[in-house]
Amino acid sequence: LALGLSACFGTPTPALPPTRLPDTSVEDTSPTWSPDGARLAFSTNRDGKFDIFVMNADGSNQTRLINKPETVNTAPVWSPDGAHIVFVATKTEDEFSQIFVANSDGSQLTQLTTTPRRDISPVWSPDGTRIAFASDRTGSLEVFVMNSDGSEQTRLTRTDGSSFAPAWSPDGKRIAFISTRDGAVTLYTMNPDGSNQTRLTDSQELSDLEPDLTLIWSPDGQSLVFVSSSSGAKIYSVNVNGSNLKPLVAESPASAPTFSPDGKRLAFAATRNGNPDIYLMNADGSAITRLTNK
Repeated sequence: LALGLSACFGTPTPALPPTRLPDTSVEDTSPTWSPDGARLAFSTNRDGKFDIFVMNADGSNQTRLINKPETVNTAPVWSPDGAHIVFVATKTEDEFSQIFVANSDGSQLTQLTTTPRRDISPVWSPDGTRIAFASDRTGSLEVFVMNSDGSEQTRLTRTDGSSFAPAWSPDGKRIAFISTRDGAVTLYTMNPDGSNQTRLTDSQELSDLEPDLTLIWSPDGQSLVFVSSSSGAKIYSVNVNGSNLKPLVAESPASAPTFSPDGKRLAFAATRNGNPDIYLMNADGSAITRLTNK
């Protein structure tokens, strides 16, 4: 269950492709590492609709974590201390999405946002006290931030166009995001209070790649990794000063990159030989290894 830019603000780009884990008749999406690197959370429709599951990093012990029968549940993200998982719950009848949080064992499910719109892409601040997210509650997608209990929801971006896919820097001092301001789809950074919004680079090459709804910061804070929609969904990296733009996964479609906690590896989804699976590679794009092949 993926959401492309065309669903957000009319830009004709492809939706992110679904990921499949062991059973190729089942769609498994949105893998994300636990802070200790021991487990992955993901969303799967193996029981008929999308819910949140967890598994060991080697693919074993796949267990349902969240079961909300009335919603489609996707985009899980672990809190920095590993104690909670935030995720997006979408009502199938109206496609409105809200953000929920639960303990990492699935208990104490709590709704954080309640607007009758789309609240998506939640990400924790490094200290675990705040959550940044994107919402179209104002008419177009903008970046918001709230306390981890859902209080003090505050709009950070206010420009023509849309802003989305927030990503906290590892030191918590900046938030990167994708924006369509200035007539281009490209990368920006800002302070956590929304000040000092700065375009990463004026590179036309980066704008031509049209970053889609996935954006992550490397654990060392030196680079950003994103999915390019114009290239047919390939994964790229760029230094935070705008230099060294390069493809990490030249084949497409690829999606959902996620760094291991030590920053040495990236897991991602890709379709090769007709089969969608999860792959692992070094952070420089080398040594690609297939993880799921059942």
